[in-house]
Amino acid sequence: MTSTVETLFRLLSNKEPGAQNAEPRPTNQEPETRNQGLLGVDWNAVLNTAARNSLEPLLFKRLKESGTRAYVRPDAWNQLRLAYFESARKNLHLYRELRPVLRLLRDSDIPVIVLKGAFLAEAVYGDV
Repeated sequence: MTSTVETLFRLLSNKEPGAQNAEPRPTNQEPETRNQGLLGVDWNAVLNTAARNSLEPLLFKRLKESGTRAYVRPDAWNQLRLAYFESARKNLHLYRELRPVLRLLRDSDIPVIVLKGAFLAEAVYGDV
């Protein structure tokens, strides 16, 4: 039996736990066959683990991009969807507040770089 953490890792990364490279596994399987493993997922455990680690928005994005909605319980999908849009709302608010601060620093000739959240959201995740 796959642990909840292993399942969450697989859902988020499309990789097997312990894989060394960041490339998704190539597969010759059709999506319907490849996603059959999602039928036995303990969604309560996955949702709890994702929530504890603030991964619900990312999990929703990955599931949506992978076309696996049919394999996710409707209530689980809704919970992830709500977390995704709440995160987007909060992040957009923070970006609105960050912009004038960065402008003021730049206009005052104070060098600044954006690290972590604001930078990672766009550069790494491609999604605020």
